[in-house]
Amino acid sequence: MKQVYVCLSIYLFIYFTEEEVLPGRPLSPECHAELHTDYGGVAVRWGLTHHKESAADCCQACLDQAKYAKPGEKKCNIWVYCPSETGCYSPDIYQHKNQECWLKHVRISLLFHYEPIFIRILTNLMMTFHFIKLQAEKPKLNFKDKYSDSFRDSHPNAPLIVPWVSGVVSA
Repeated sequence: MKQVYVCLSIYLFIYFTEEEVLPGRPLSPECHAELHTDYGGVAVRWGLTHHKESAADCCQACLDQAKYAKPGEKKCNIWVYCPSETGCYSPDIYQHKNQECWLKHVRISLLFHYEPIFIRILTNLMMTFHFIKLQAEKPKLNFKDKYSDSFRDSHPNAPLIVPWVSGVVSA
């Protein structure tokens, strides 16, 4: 049993070590990239048909979408990128390919409670004068680091390690 454990440990070490370096240009700090992470959210740009050369390009696409969104349109505040050359796993009917770039939105909630009109006025002031950048609060985490054994039991095609890279950015 020790040999199996050692082999698995070496495999995990090699996988994590090799995958820690993302291809393409470096990510800026505002991308808040998290390796081996898949965040949920409402898609504002469908990743199956939206491919980018790198995670940095995917993050930039999210920032640009948020910057140029029309009034009333959901703004990207989560990006999810597939850096794996063999594609990325997700428990849906699609085959997710390398370089898929999902732009998502989660609702922003403020940490205090006031009357709704006051919140709208305060939010407009803060965003107009750039006193604060609002960030998505606690986005739904689909998967992080490794797929659990119970998940892999019910999804036998799932890899051991979550291949996605995600980030939460300011809206």
